[in-house]
Amino acid sequence: MPPAVPTPPTWSPLLIAAYLILLPACSAARTSRAGVDSLNSLGRGYLFANVERSVELYDSVAEDSRKLRYPLGEARALQNLGIALYLAGDYERGVAVSLEAIRLFEGLHMDHELAMSYGELGYQMKRRDLPRGLDFMQQGIGIAESSRDTLALCTLYDNYGVLQEMDERPDSAIKYYRRALDLKLASNDSLGIPFSLNHLAGIDAQQGRFEEAEALLRRSDSVRRAIQDKHGLLENSLQWAELKFLQGDLDTAAERVERALADPDIHEQTYMLSYCYEQLASIYEAKHDYERAYHNHLQYIANRDSLSNVESNARMAKLELEYETERKDRLLAESRLAVAARSRQIVFLTGVLVVLLLVTLAIMRSQQLKRRQLKQEMEWRSRLRRSEYERRLADEKVRISRELHDNIGSQLTFITSSIDNLSRQSGASQLRGGLDSLAEFGRRTLKELRQTVWAMKSEGEGFHALQQKLQDLKRLCSGSGRSLELTTTHDADSAFSLSSSRMLNIFRIAQEAVQNAVKHTREGTIELKLNQDSSGLVLSVRDHGPGFDPKEMRHSGGILHMRERCEESGGSFTLASGPEGTTILCRFPPE
Repeated sequence: MPPAVPTPPTWSPLLIAAYLILLPACSAARTSRAGVDSLNSLGRGYLFANVERSVELYDSVAEDSRKLRYPLGEARALQNLGIALYLAGDYERGVAVSLEAIRLFEGLHMDHELAMSYGELGYQMKRRDLPRGLDFMQQGIGIAESSRDTLALCTLYDNYGVLQEMDERPDSAIKYYRRALDLKLASNDSLGIPFSLNHLAGIDAQQGRFEEAEALLRRSDSVRRAIQDKHGLLENSLQWAELKFLQGDLDTAAERVERALADPDIHEQTYMLSYCYEQLASIYEAKHDYERAYHNHLQYIANRDSLSNVESNARMAKLELEYETERKDRLLAESRLAVAARSRQIVFLTGVLVVLLLVTLAIMRSQQLKRRQLKQEMEWRSRLRRSEYERRLADEKVRISRELHDNIGSQLTFITSSIDNLSRQSGASQLRGGLDSLAEFGRRTLKELRQTVWAMKSEGEGFHALQQKLQDLKRLCSGSGRSLELTTTHDADSAFSLSSSRMLNIFRIAQEAVQNAVKHTREGTIELKLNQDSSGLVLSVRDHGPGFDPKEMRHSGGILHMRERCEESGGSFTLASGPEGTTILCRFPPE
């Protein structure tokens, strides 16, 4: 790809011709600000076409502007002079005048010119110090984007894409080339459009997309022929040569470069002349024509730019250092002003802090009062909870008393009356039978008492204590020809404790249900299921007996007691019976 140059703004060929005719009168025009402005506005088209003349012209315009004490004219002249020196190969001086132009534009607060100067300086430094060049370009783009300077961005995006391409970031380069092209198409910038097209064509050619590259180059040729851009057509010819070289058409590539070397205008532009010799050396080397390759390489060495000169590099580095030092001094002065402003702000903030401190103390006092009120409220709530606990304890005592009275008391009464009846009997056999029956009843009474005591001792126990106690119900089936199948499921993540009253009620319901099944069924298995999960606890007892009509038995003592116990513990009682058996289902939510 031929060496790209900064994208110029639109330049009228008619204006260039008029200037060339009137050039002898320019020295007189420079003695006034209007004359300086007219020369500075000649544009990059003239600059590219007349590099050597531009160096002499803009050097004089800058000097005259200083004599006129016209900093804007001097800055613009130095900006043009920096580009002309870059194209002429005098990089050391080009960097110096570009830095001076930036300093002047900063002082004048002219964002457009400042953005362009940063971009052009970054572009000039791309071969010697690419990271530094990228930094200058980014500063220029930042200024142009902040001020929405579309004209500057057309050039800056294109040139920044070149630096991204040199930094081996083709995708980023394509992004900025396309941004530039979109802006130029929107503004119908016929002189700038070919630059973006050529950049995109160069990347397509490097990545092997030759058809896309040819289409872009033909489009660029068409635009440049329409505006009679001789310099641009010369650049296009060199880019066609590189495309042919990449495609392997070495003869066509060599022919196009030789044709460009025959153009007299190319000898005024050192950078393009060096590129042509370098390309010919590569082409002839690929053709194994080593004599011509060697000859053109020597020509390339003789004409290559002064970037390889160590003294020039040191001089440019010194100029950059001086520029940065001056800029830092200016920033230091600005920081001192900022410190004074901060001092005033500190005094103001101190006053604000005092006010905030007083407000904070008032808030803390208010919070102390609120905490005192909250403490009193918590004490009252604690007393209420204690009273509620004592009430529940009293209710539990009443329930236990009722349990002992209803079960144990009635059974002890029966034992007492039985003993009285036996005391009136005279027969020994009748006495023994009565005593055996009384002993068996006493054992059952003791068992009932133990179950009540178990429930009281199991206060706060969980699922496993109830599961273990239900194992005792298997004894009810002993000798009856029926068996009890106990199935339990338990979700450990949602486990909860059971009160003594609920645990005893659940056990009594299961006991009554199993006793009824043993009593009313002849054979088969009685299924007892206990399940606990996050929704609560479910007790299910099912037999496979003949069943009965639930409506007729709803007032039965056993069923009524089971329902009462279930509802007393906050559960729901369900009874279902039919030819296939009877099922009692109790659901208890978590306490």
